[in-house]
Amino acid sequence: PGFGLASQDVHVLDLLHQSSVWTLAHRLVGVGKVQTKSQAQCALRFPEPGSSMNRVDVGQMPWHVDGANVHKRSPFTFLLGICLSEQMQENVGNLCVYPGSHIRCYEALHAANEVDPGQPPRENVWQGRRPKMQTGPRQLLLQPGDAVFIHSKLAHTVAPNYSPNIRYQVYFRVF
Repeated sequence: PGFGLASQDVHVLDLLHQSSVWTLAHRLVGVGKVQTKSQAQCALRFPEPGSSMNRVDVGQMPWHVDGANVHKRSPFTFLLGICLSEQMQENVGNLCVYPGSHIRCYEALHAANEVDPGQPPRENVWQGRRPKMQTGPRQLLLQPGDAVFIHSKLAHTVAPNYSPNIRYQVYFRVF
């Protein structure tokens, strides 16, 4: 299993603020309009035991949309991930995305919000409208220093880590 630790360490925050990724974020959203919380999510994915006989199919793992339970249309503009450890093969704790799913997830969450707008978060935020994915997840192959910009409504999950190494990734929510 993996977990995310919030970090306010200046060295971690500088991965965004002192890099060319910060410039790209401004180009996407608009100069002077980009905001982030003064923390990052340090996402570690620890090695999992598993032989080739009992490995989990990534397509069977549950997906999620960050912030969907906050009960806002988009609690942030995009998620920005920075790779800190090599992920050049599958099943080493890779970020897995469902290409194109942001459209269907946005529509489903928008329709669910119309049922009772302005109400506090609820257990079933999808209100029975959780979309079925049209395709399986795509495991991203990343090298240390690679950055990934993810739409706020893109369905995603994380692959198991069958390598002997901890997978390190840092995420920022950009508003």
